[in-house]
This record gives sequence, structure tokens and C-alpha cells, in this order.
Amino acid sequence: MDGKVYVIGGYDGQSRLSTVECLDLSAEEPSWQQVASMAQRRGLAGVCVYKGRDLDTPSVTPQM
Repeated sequence: MDGKVYVIGGYDGQSRLSTVECLDLSAEEPSWQQVASMAQRRGLAGVCVYKGRDLDTPSVTPQM
């Protein structure tokens, strides 16, 4: 998405994550920045972008 790579959610070995991080590849010195948090933690999620639209795939969410 415009020269940026996003990483959403994940697993830290103890719990699922709700973080969203971005790597701007067009920056002079690219570095990862936390840009948002999701309302729900997600692990094993996948997202792709096609013609400017993001398409989520099913993910595993914690049992409440």
C-alpha cells in the first residue's frame, strides 16, 4: 500500500496481539512504527491488498 508493509496481530509466545505496525520503504531510513491497535487480538491472520482494497482472511481469536 503505497510503498508500505504492514504487520497485523501475531503471537508473542503467551498471547495473541492487537498491534499494527508499518514499515515505510520509501523513507530514507526505513524503520518499524506502531500505527494502530485493533479492537480484537488476532493470531494467524492474513491480509492482502488488491486494487486498493484490503482482503482479510480468517484468523484465530482468543476464547472469551
